[in-house]
Amino acid sequence: MKELIVGLLTFIMTLTSLGQKNSFSCKITDTITGLPLVGASVHLSGRKTGAVSNTDGSYSIEDIPQGTYTVKVSSQGYESLTEKIQISGPLQKNFRLLSSLVTNKDRASDVLLQTTLGDIVLRLSDSTPLHRDNFLKLVKTGYYDSVLFHRVIQNFMIQSGDPNSKQAAPGQPLGAGGPGYRIPAEFRSTLFHKKGVIAAARDNNPEKASSGSQFYIVQGKIFTDAGLDSVETFRLNGRKIPPEQREVYKTVGGVPHLDQAYTVFGEVISGIDVVDKIASVQTSKGADRDRPMEDVRIIKAQLIERAKQ
Repeated sequence: MKELIVGLLTFIMTLTSLGQKNSFSCKITDTITGLPLVGASVHLSGRKTGAVSNTDGSYSIEDIPQGTYTVKVSSQGYESLTEKIQISGPLQKNFRLLSSLVTNKDRASDVLLQTTLGDIVLRLSDSTPLHRDNFLKLVKTGYYDSVLFHRVIQNFMIQSGDPNSKQAAPGQPLGAGGPGYRIPAEFRSTLFHKKGVIAAARDNNPEKASSGSQFYIVQGKIFTDAGLDSVETFRLNGRKIPPEQREVYKTVGGVPHLDQAYTVFGEVISGIDVVDKIASVQTSKGADRDRPMEDVRIIKAQLIERAKQ
């Protein structure tokens, strides 16, 4: 009886495999933005190269002989990706490509923000590669040139990165503009909201994904132990601030209630006095609330060689 059952199961599995077609399908997206890369090319060894035409970035090949293949995925402006795959039935893969616009040399550079009130130099964190590379890409393409600091709150932060602010009329509310994508959150326990850090703004999406371009630089304030205890209880839902970070908040200052809720991805290494100067300007109380009464603009953002230690 046992042999009969085993034989029957083997027969069923054979019939199933005979009716199963070998196929390969994939979806190709940008590593940082998650946006589909329409027009990307897919080459499967021994097969004709095809191009992605579906708006969701998907591509498929049917009726492929069983075996081992090399698949190469490429798209203009991106680093190509090559991978060996084994096909013995339907196979689905997701490929995420990195922009070739950002180089390792760029990643070892600092960012200079030339503003109407002075220069700020930023150093981006390698612990947050998606935010780092996205910011570097936007700097290199001139995205931040001429944008305003459109939201300024003293003892809190100065915010910029809305492309709609470049030609904004006086009194125009700002803060809704961006490149049309979000960046996945990259919370790191070692990166916290001390004075001088740069972090990504965001809306109230449940994943806490960051705006594709808007950022803020923290000014914050200095806290006492009692003040930090209050933040832990009422703003952090009981989460304790590490002792070494408490010490920074008590001496340097910051905004601890934002920790692990907004992605910190770098810090000011020069020009913190300029941050203080921007934070102190007079701001609107009208429809364009917190916008400086006189425009404070990033004249130009550019990569600069990192100073030797």
